[in-house]
Amino acid sequence: MCISKAEMDVRARKIRNLKMIRKNVDELLERFQAEAIEFLQETEGCQTVNKKGVPILRYIGSDYEATYTPTERENVDKAEVKRLLGESGYAKVSSISRYGVLRIN
Repeated sequence: MCISKAEMDVRARKIRNLKMIRKNVDELLERFQAEAIEFLQETEGCQTVNKKGVPILRYIGSDYEATYTPTERENVDKAEVKRLLGESGYAKVSSISRYGVLRIN
């Protein structure tokens, strides 16, 4: 055994504590990012285009550059694909990833 039960208890408490800290940091980060986006949207002169000619928002600060770019993401309805292709056709185009998940609540 690599660690004792007592050490496992300590690790579990530390993991829960760090998860709470991360949750708080993520909330702050989300708020600050929303404020930065609002700044870019409302500040005159931030409108520009990227190298591909796509309109973006950009601001160059004292030691950073902030950009806000429209992005697309395509989603596929798995149930509909199964219906269209059938089980055997779906099996040809799908893959399964397996990985371990540790949960400490």
